[in-house]
Amino acid sequence: MISVEMTEAEFVEQLLLLTTEGRPFIPSVYSLLDKLTAEEIAKTGRQFACHEGCSFCCHQMVVCTEIEWQAIQDYILAEMPFRARNELFKRAKRALPEWRHWLAQNEVKSQQDPFHVYKAWMGKPCVFLNEQGGCSIYPVRTIDCRSVASDVQCTKLVRQENAHRFAFPWHQWANNLILDEQRAKSFMGVTPLLHMMDVLMSKMGKR
Repeated sequence: MISVEMTEAEFVEQLLLLTTEGRPFIPSVYSLLDKLTAEEIAKTGRQFACHEGCSFCCHQMVVCTEIEWQAIQDYILAEMPFRARNELFKRAKRALPEWRHWLAQNEVKSQQDPFHVYKAWMGKPCVFLNEQGGCSIYPVRTIDCRSVASDVQCTKLVRQENAHRFAFPWHQWANNLILDEQRAKSFMGVTPLLHMMDVLMSKMGKR
């Protein structure tokens, strides 16, 4: 039972207010999600088992839209502390050779079967998972990450009982709006974060 009374139309209306105030689209979506989720938890007292250091769902290939990546890239380059950014580049350098080799062998198959990369990368840590078991881009984490929550401590990556994708209705609304915005900008689909990091590091001359 959801206590926060809101329809999808009202969600869109609130989002429009945020963006007309000059805030970029993706940060506005994330801000509204955080606000509604905090209100719901405050009203119901519902507690999830998720906490910093619990990184079970971070051990797989995480993907995002290009507009989400822009927010991540801006955060990395402008807001991420120097030490954290340096550690991120080190992790990426360790992970990227395996990714490049895999992609060279599987690019065609991945285009034919979008889930192929998920199967191959299951159990491998996200490049943004830091040494303390936390997310190094937590303020701008993707909608895929934001919309997953579990009522119990997870013990498996797939078919975990009491784990939820789109734990609240506004997660689904936000996901749909992000995909719509992506299509409007003519960038289709989602891309693995690891691949996006490869492109960024190449541009920066850090490969």
